[in-house]
Amino acid sequence: RAPGHGDLHVLVFAPSSIQEMVDMVFDAFDLADCYRMPAMILADGMLGQMMEPISFPEKQVKTYDKSGWSTSGHQHKRAHHIVNSLYLQPEELEAKILERFQRYEEVKAKHTRCEEYLMEDAEYVVVAYGATSRIVRSSVNSAREKGIKVGLIRPLTLWPYPYAPIEKAAERGAKAFLSVEMSMGQMVDDVKLAIDCKVPVHFYGRTGGMVPTVKEIVDHIMGMAQPSGFAGQVDQAIGSMGEKLSEMGRKLDEKLNSPEFVEKTEALKKQAADVAGKAADGLAKGATLMAEGIGKAIDAIKKSIDGDQNPKGGDR
Repeated sequence: RAPGHGDLHVLVFAPSSIQEMVDMVFDAFDLADCYRMPAMILADGMLGQMMEPISFPEKQVKTYDKSGWSTSGHQHKRAHHIVNSLYLQPEELEAKILERFQRYEEVKAKHTRCEEYLMEDAEYVVVAYGATSRIVRSSVNSAREKGIKVGLIRPLTLWPYPYAPIEKAAERGAKAFLSVEMSMGQMVDDVKLAIDCKVPVHFYGRTGGMVPTVKEIVDHIMGMAQPSGFAGQVDQAIGSMGEKLSEMGRKLDEKLNSPEFVEKTEALKKQAADVAGKAADGLAKGATLMAEGIGKAIDAIKKSIDGDQNPKGGDR
C-alpha cells in the first residue's frame, strides 16, 4: 500500500494471466506518467514461471502536460522547477501532501478496477486476485454444481482497492465472504474493511510456494454454506423445504398458465354454464307444476267441504 514512511500510495495492478501482465504494463506506465506516482505490477511466482500465448496491443502514445513541473530546462524563460520531497516548513509540506491526496481521490474515482463472476444471485462471495483467482473461478463453478450460490470478486487493482463492489455484495444479502490468497493473509483485512464486518469474513491461504487446490477451496465454501450444530441442521431443513415449495409453486404456475390447461378450463366453464342453465329451467318447470298441483288440491278440498250441510263450509 505504501512502500515507505509518509503519506503516499502506489498504483498496484494484480494480473491473473500473462496477457494481463502485458496489458497492465502499458496502463501502469500511462497512469504513473499522468499522476506522477509509482506503479507496481504485482505478479506472483506462478505467473513468473508460466508460459502462455500473448498478443501485443497497438497502443497510442499518450502525452500529458508537464509544463508546470518538469525539469526540462527553463531557457531563462520561466522559474526553476525543482522536484523535491523534502520541505522543512511543516505548512509547506502539509500543503504538498494535501495536493497529492487530491490526486489520489481522482485515481480512486477513475481507475479502481475489478471483475465480478456469477455475482447476480451470490449468497457467498470469494475474493481473490492474481493466479489464485483462476483456481477460485474453477472452485466457484464446482460449488455451483453442488447447489451453492457463490460468486467471485477479483480485484484488478489492489490500490486503489475495489471496496465498493464488495460492500454492494454485502448489502445485497451475501451471508459470508472468503478471502483466498497465496499468503498468510494480506488482503483479508481489506475485505473486512469493505463490509465493515457486517457479515463473517473467512480466510484460506497457502504459503511457501504451496498452491491451493480446487477441492480445498470448495471445502471451505461448503463449510461457510453449511452451519454446524442443531441450528445449522434446522436452517438446512427449512432451506430445503423452502426450495421444494418454491419448485412446486413454479410447476403449478406453469401448469395453470399452459395453453392446454387454459383450453380445458374454458371448456369446463362452458359445460358448467350449460348445466346451470338446464338446472334453472328444470327448477322453473318444477315450481310451475308444484303450483298447479297445490291449486288443484285446494280446489278439491273446497269442493269436498262445500258438499257438507254447513253452508259456510267452503269459506272455512
